[in-house]
Amino acid sequence: MSSGYYDEALSIIRSLGEIANLMAMFVADKSKFERWKSLDERSRRREFAPVKIRLWLEQKGATLVVDERRFGALSAYSIHPSPDTLPQAHNEHGTSTIAPTYQEAGFLLCLNELARPMAFIGVFSTSLIDVSDEIKKTAQLVSRTLVEHIGAISAEVQGRPWFSLN
Repeated sequence: MSSGYYDEALSIIRSLGEIANLMAMFVADKSKFERWKSLDERSRRREFAPVKIRLWLEQKGATLVVDERRFGALSAYSIHPSPDTLPQAHNEHGTSTIAPTYQEAGFLLCLNELARPMAFIGVFSTSLIDVSDEIKKTAQLVSRTLVEHIGAISAEVQGRPWFSLN
């Protein structure tokens, strides 16, 4: 992100969203965490695939950090391109760049999208590991502050209306 590789950063952010959803499942049902730890890699990938986790969270009414729409939007940047996507096009002209280049909207998009899963990971992690109440409170406060400062530039916004930032 800091080097101008925004689409690649969004791919990693999507992965963080998958981890946040997985942690949400573990918080909602601690037995799932034990099951996840006990499985071999192949079984774990099959049983705890991101779509299965999302569907489980939806069915249980549990916290869903990255829903289907956001997951799809993040995937479209560099993981599953389509005829409607243009790589590294986060500038006011909506044109693609070949070399990594600072683009204000791309940087803000990544920053905002990164804040969401990291805030939830901060809260969920304190529920899954043994930490003091003081650390839990601090993590919750920091996570809440992070969420309160997420800007409007989002992967879910269609048409990228933020190209004119000034």
